[in-house]
Amino acid sequence: MAWTDLSAYTVGRFTAAMAELLRGNFKAIGDPWTSYSPLWTASTTNPTNYTGTGEYIQAGKLVIFKARVTANAAGFTAGSGTYRVSLPVAIADGIGARFVVGILKSGSTYMGMTYSVSGTTAFIGYNDGTAIMASVTNAIPSVFAANDYIELTGTYEAA
Repeated sequence: MAWTDLSAYTVGRFTAAMAELLRGNFKAIGDPWTSYSPLWTASTTNPTNYTGTGEYIQAGKLVIFKARVTANAAGFTAGSGTYRVSLPVAIADGIGARFVVGILKSGSTYMGMTYSVSGTTAFIGYNDGTAIMASVTNAIPSVFAANDYIELTGTYEAA
């Protein structure tokens, strides 16, 4: 169910119609999440043969999401350049959003966050233990291989 803007209603007057709209807004928050297929891209050449799975819920301008891109066991190519993962809904301009990132590579786990978000794209970074934040690329923290994945989750304001 879609979120309904109630700003046009008069303060102090509570009608049955307004109660129904409020009920609908609360229902929108609790409805099942919508599936989406996040794209795994890179600044030079995009990875190929991967699986993108994700879900999100949107209530008004509030978006809550989770996404994972996984290198397929057969035929995965890592591409080249700085990695990015797409968001389900365009993000509002202004203050940048940051999302928690988890990376599993060949049994090693790395934690990070997005470091720049624009439109529907989140650039992926991680803490390499020596720098504040390093870009995740096809070769950093190491070469991506079959069954490695990047997960991210967060909350942001939709455009």
